[in-house]
Amino acid sequence: MQPIMLNHLINGNLGFANGVRASAGMISGLLLIAYPLMRTRLPPKPQAVSYTRVLQNSLRDCAYVCACLWGITFEIGLLFVSFYLQLDSRMHGLSKGFSFYSLTIFNSGALIGKLTVGAVSSYVGVPNAIIGCSFISSALIFSMIGLRSAASVALIGISYGYFFGGCTALTFPLVSYLTPEMSDIGARTGILFATSGIGSLLGAPICGAILTSDYIWWKPAVFAGSVATAGSILLASMEFISKICPKTASVCAKETTV
Repeated sequence: MQPIMLNHLINGNLGFANGVRASAGMISGLLLIAYPLMRTRLPPKPQAVSYTRVLQNSLRDCAYVCACLWGITFEIGLLFVSFYLQLDSRMHGLSKGFSFYSLTIFNSGALIGKLTVGAVSSYVGVPNAIIGCSFISSALIFSMIGLRSAASVALIGISYGYFFGGCTALTFPLVSYLTPEMSDIGARTGILFATSGIGSLLGAPICGAILTSDYIWWKPAVFAGSVATAGSILLASMEFISKICPKTASVCAKETTV
């Protein structure tokens, strides 16, 4: 619903600036309501976690470092479709009305992916599920080169959205899988999402610069797909390292309790 609302605000009487402000105000208001309603499942430990120690131990964990590097590289390529799908369809002559709802198609696929990927991961495991989603998402970014018709927009939007949602839903379980000490999950999750945020900030502007005002669509598609594929390879390396170095987790766990 968010893209539909924002599109109506921007293209309506409010215009771009006030439409973005209204959207930001709504999100801020919902966050302010959510914060006091949140409760921890378990009471906090009397001894606070040493974030410096968690960071030091995380930097020694090669599998976790690969996951953080995946977060940066994959996010650079990941957001190309979500940022440029509507513009791409419009520039290829599709109707304004259909292009308007292209992001809704994408988000519908993402919702289905988030709801179903948990069941898949229970059979194949969290690492295998997110590695598969990552590689398939990377391959689908290249399909933006062939976007020409309404059918291609719908197919790319729903399929890419599905695996995009799968990656998003499995990120936190992945951190849990890589964390030997349960008390460190919160800090490690923050580190991974902070590093991923760097990629989120860089990806769309870089793709826009590569696209240029001439709208050469294959160039940013190849760039984003290649970077996302490199991130997927890092994610596969993470699983390989965690398998060949099973003692790393136990060593880190002992160091955090010292």
